[in-house]
Order: sequence, then C-alpha cells, then structure tokens
Amino acid sequence: MIRDGSKIRIELIQLILHGVVLQKIIRMMTMNLKDQPIKNLEGKIVRCEECGCDYFYPIYVLKKVSRLMTGLSKDKIVPLQAFRCAECGHINRD
Repeated sequence: MIRDGSKIRIELIQLILHGVVLQKIIRMMTMNLKDQPIKNLEGKIVRCEECGCDYFYPIYVLKKVSRLMTGLSKDKIVPLQAFRCAECGHINRD
C-alpha cells in the first residue's frame, strides 16, 4: 500500500514540475521583441508572400492552453503576436 501511495506522489510531483517547465516555455515564447535588445538592424526586409508589400500591422493570435499542461487551476489563454500585411491582410508563414 505504501508503494502505491509513493508512486502516486511521485507521478503528481512529475506533473507539477512538467507544468512549471511548460509555464516557463510559454513565458519565453510570448516575450515581446521590445524586451530583447536588437544589435544589428542590417537585416533582410520581409515582404508579404502574396502581394510583396513590406508594411505589416501587429495582430495577436490567442491560444488556449489546457490547465493540465500549465499546472494551473484554470485553462490559460496565451497571446501570440503575428503580423498581417497592410495591403492584402495575408499572414506570412515565417
């Protein structure tokens, strides 16, 4: 009986740790670019894959993450930033 109880406790601890790790990954994925220093602005200009326009509007895609994945008591909605073309509204895959 003690072995079964300790096995359940170990599995519960593993699930909690898994949730904490996932929370950190989600936090890292949702960091804004403004929080990261930009050292070199000599990059390639990104253009719309559909029309070739080089102007974009920031938009957000909302992802619902299960409480089982985050280890929280409720499901969590995580905003992920994307960019929509200013001309045709297309969202590039990259």
